[in-house]
Parts: sequence; structure tokens; C-alpha cells
Amino acid sequence: MNSQQARKNLELYRPGVDEADPQFTEALALTRQDPELRQWFDEHCALYKALRAKLGGITPPADLRSRILAERKIVRPAVWWRDPFMLGALAAAAAAAIVVAFLFVARQPAGFDGFRQAMARAVSGEYDMMLKTNDLAQIRDFLAKNQAQANYKLSPALEKAEVEGCTILNWYGHKVSLLCFDLGNDNDLWLFVADHKVLPDAPATGSPQFARVGQMATASWSQGDATYLLATKGDMEKLRQYL
Repeated sequence: MNSQQARKNLELYRPGVDEADPQFTEALALTRQDPELRQWFDEHCALYKALRAKLGGITPPADLRSRILAERKIVRPAVWWRDPFMLGALAAAAAAAIVVAFLFVARQPAGFDGFRQAMARAVSGEYDMMLKTNDLAQIRDFLAKNQAQANYKLSPALEKAEVEGCTILNWYGHKVSLLCFDLGNDNDLWLFVADHKVLPDAPATGSPQFARVGQMATASWSQGDATYLLATKGDMEKLRQYL
């Protein structure tokens, strides 16, 4: 194992949790020999501890439940961005989402296969969309303003599909755009878009490669500076209709 491999391995390391984990033994030994690697590792541990402490210091307002219930009685919607309570709640939720995303991804294997598995699992259960809209232009604008991949191209079939909204996922510190389409009958179609440089071992051409991840049928390809992953629960034939 060289220093570069050790650093990649230690990106998954959680101080205070993984000291006895044998998968980190060799990499940890290298930090005692390589000063540059040691400096990076110390910074990694400090950042993790800071994020953990930040989350631990978030205390929900004592009247959170009553405030939420009270909102239901208001007919005219409040201007939420002027309400310090709501801003604080949103900030806490955003911090929690960032750390949860970090911890989720950190336990996945690196490389495109790990990316495909992680993304499929992310939408296999409940998840929240940052923006709910059926307007593709609004989605592209939202992703661009949040420095996520917005320079993507949709197939004619996807352009016509009913979009529900979008969110932004985290893959080893890099943003991944996720668009959700409603196919009807409680069936969704998900399109993940990431910068190709983040996934150097991803399919290099525009010819889709098909794979199954549990109950998910997936197709992946690259075009321009983006790598695409299309997924749905069901058979491959349904997936092919939207390529």
C-alpha cells in the first residue's frame, strides 16, 4: 500500500470508532512514516470530530412540537424565511443531512461499482427532495445555483416524462444531482448525474451498460463531462424505454 492508497482507505476512517478495525491497520501504520499523509489524516480526524460535535450541540427548541402543530391552524402561509425559528430549524436539518450523507457514503466501497450500489440504496427507501416541482427548467436552475451537475442532457423520453423534483447527494465530498420521475402506479425512475472526473472507472462511452443492484435495474453511461446512472425498480425493458 502506498500513501495515495492509504489516504483513499482512510477517507472511510472514523476517529473514536474504527481504531481496532483491521481494514485500517496498514494505512494507519503509514501515517506514522509519511509526514504529509499524517498531516492530512490529522485534518481529516479534526473535521470529522468537529462535524460530530456540531451535531451533538444541536438542541431542538423546547416548543418545537407545539410550534409545528400551531402551523396547521394557519390558513395563510407564513413567510418562513423571516422567521428566526424556521431558519434555525432549517440550518440544523441541513447540518444533519450533510453529516448523514457523509456517514452513509463513507461506508460504501470506492469506484463506480460502489457509487452505483450507494445511489441505488439511497432511493430504495424513504428520501427527501430538496426541490419538488414538475418544471425541468426550475430543476436545472436549482442544481446550477447549488454547484451541482446541471450540464446534463435528457433523452426525448425523459424530457416527456413527469418529473417530481430533485435533490443533491454526496459522494466522497462531491455533489451528485438526482432527478426523480413519476412513471405512475407508485413506480419511480431516478436519474443520477455526477462529474465524470469523480468516477474515472465509470463507463467511458454513451453506450449504456446495464446491471442489477438488488431489485433495481440500472443503466450507466458517460457523455461530455458527466456520468449518468438511470435506475428503476423492475425489469430492464422498462428502463430501455427512457434511454
